Amino acid sequence: MIEVKRPGSSTRITTTLLDSFMILFRNKHILLPIFAFIAIPLAALHLSLTLTSFRLKNHVFRLEALANVVHTRFEARQIWQESREDAVSLLHLKFRYFVPSFILSCMASITVITSTSFSHQGINPSLKSSFVSVKSSWMRVTATSIIVYGLLFLYSPIPMFLSALVGYTPTLQYLITIFCLGVEVYVMAITGLGFVVSVLEERYGFDAIKEGTALMKGRRITGLALAGVFVFLSSFIGHGMEKLAKELDMDVSSGSWWRSVVVAGGWDGWKLVCMYGAEVVLSYVVITVFYCECRKRHGSSDAIVSDEESLAI
Repeated sequence: MIEVKRPGSSTRITTTLLDSFMILFRNKHILLPIFAFIAIPLAALHLSLTLTSFRLKNHVFRLEALANVVHTRFEARQIWQESREDAVSLLHLKFRYFVPSFILSCMASITVITSTSFSHQGINPSLKSSFVSVKSSWMRVTATSIIVYGLLFLYSPIPMFLSALVGYTPTLQYLITIFCLGVEVYVMAITGLGFVVSVLEERYGFDAIKEGTALMKGRRITGLALAGVFVFLSSFIGHGMEKLAKELDMDVSSGSWWRSVVVAGGWDGWKLVCMYGAEVVLSYVVITVFYCECRKRHGSSDAIVSDEESLAI
C-alpha cells in the first residue's frame, strides 16, 4: 500500500505566497489603482496621525509619571487635571483621523479581497466589480470591525498588567513578551480570516470570526506563520514612523494632515507611506488566498464561486 505524503507546512506557506504574488501581478490593473488611490491616502493618514500626536502623547505620559511622584495632593490634582485635558485633546485628534481612515480601510479590504477571490476561483475580475462589492459588504465588514476593535481594546492592557505582575525579572519579562506576541499573532490570524469571511459570505461579527477560526483547522501553523510575517512588517513600519515622529517632534497645530506628511515627513515619510500601503494590499491578497485554500480544503468552495460569478457579471 502506497502512503501519500501531505505537503509540509513550509511547502504550504511557499505555495500560498507564490499564488499570492501571481495574483498580485495578474490583477495589477486593479490593485495598482487601489494602492494609489486608497492604500496610499490611508497610509498617509496613519503617518500624519503618528507625527502630530507624538508630542501630545508623550506629554500625557510625562504628566502621569510626574503625578505619581509629587509630594502634595494639590500638586498631583493639578497635574492630573492637565493630563486629563491633554488626553481628551488626544482622543479628539484620533477621532478626526479615525473616520476617514476607517472608510478607506473598509474600501481597501473589500476591493482587494473581492478581486483576489475572483482571480483565485478562475473568474476575471474588474475594477468595477471590486467596487460594486463595497456596496453589498460594507455593513458586514463594519460589524466585524467593531468586534475586532473591541477584542484588541480588551487585549491591550494585558501585556502591561502581566509585566507589572511578574516584576522586573528579565527571564519572566522575556517569557511574557513571547506569550503576548503569540497571542497577538493568533488574534491577527483569526480576525484576518474573519474579515475575509465577512466580505465573501453572509456572516459578520463573532459569527465571521468563529467561521475564520474553524477554517484554520488543519492549517493553523501556516495561518499563524503568515500572520506573524505581517505582524513583523507592521511593527517594523510602525517603529519607523515612531522614530520619524521622535526626530521631527511636531506640534498638533502644524497644519493639515497632508502638509505634515508632504513637507515635514519628506522622503523618509513617503518611503514609510509606500511601504505601509504595499503591506496593506499584500496582506489582504495573501490572507484571501489562504482563505480560498482553506475553503477548498473543507470542500465548500462551489457556493462561493456561484455567488462571485453573479457579482462579476
